[in-house]
Amino acid sequence: MTLYDNDGFQVANGLNRFALSSWMPFKTNPDGSLDLYFQHGNPGPDREANWLPAPAGPFNLTMRLYAPRPEALTGKWNPPPVKQAP
Repeated sequence: MTLYDNDGFQVANGLNRFALSSWMPFKTNPDGSLDLYFQHGNPGPDREANWLPAPAGPFNLTMRLYAPRPEALTGKWNPPPVKQAP
């Protein structure tokens, strides 16, 4: 996932992180699921590995699939929706 500001530029941040990629050492939940955080404020030290810093205002996310499986091409698989945390 790559994050862009409303003008289409990557967002400068203190982590110097502009994307989240499958090769990164994410922290999974006890049940094996994975939460990713796309937000302006740091979600805390225990979640920072899964955080992509966002601007305070609107932003766009782009998911790139390299050599996707047929299910992604036919629409049988779709990525989980981005949800605003409560």
